[in-house]
Amino acid sequence: MWFRIRATALGAALCCACRMSASEPEPAPAPDELPERVSIRALQSDRSLLEQTLTVTRTPQGFSAGDRPIDASLVQALLRAAAAPVPELNAGRFKPFIGDVRAEAERLGLPPLTAQRFADRVSDPRTLAEVLKAMRASVVRDDYPSVAVEIAWPSGARLTLTSDDPHPLMLPWSVNGPSETWNPDISAAVAALLPADFLNGDRLIGKHLTASVAWYGKRLYRDTLGVEEAELVNSNGGRQ
Repeated sequence: MWFRIRATALGAALCCACRMSASEPEPAPAPDELPERVSIRALQSDRSLLEQTLTVTRTPQGFSAGDRPIDASLVQALLRAAAAPVPELNAGRFKPFIGDVRAEAERLGLPPLTAQRFADRVSDPRTLAEVLKAMRASVVRDDYPSVAVEIAWPSGARLTLTSDDPHPLMLPWSVNGPSETWNPDISAAVAALLPADFLNGDRLIGKHLTASVAWYGKRLYRDTLGVEEAELVNSNGGRQ
């Protein structure tokens, strides 16, 4: 079930969502106020429970996670992404996270010219949307990943972001409970705060997204690809 986030700025998003009750509203931060803490908890529970946590705190010297300094711009990027709702799967928002589809298609056995045509087709947002929907509709190995982010301000305001989706980029994200957003910039912003090899980090950055797009696209368009490959062979004197 998809829910729509209607806030268009960080202040509005927090003010609308961060409420304990109608009579006792939770305080909201000023739109440009930096938080005092960002807590990230990642879980997997396939054969055994795996868990990692990270806490980014603000000090007089700036943000840090233990002895690792964190640039304030990374925290600001997370806030901006959380305040920019994407109410449904939008293929155009995925494109910056997709790499060389042609190379992946060639690894799957497509000849070079056919692979290039295929890559050009997948770059079309309408085609890419079909591929992404096919990818998400298929069964994947589910090790039950989840990521929970809590952002806290000195005023007592809180913003929570959670996801338990096993697909690349882990979309959608729940924002303060029921509201959902398909903004992949949240995934990228959370990943940017994490150290290397952090649990679910590969999913957050969409490490296998390009390979998945090539594989599901090839399966979705296999009949058309066969016809195009035959046409290319004939037009090139039997060569691809």
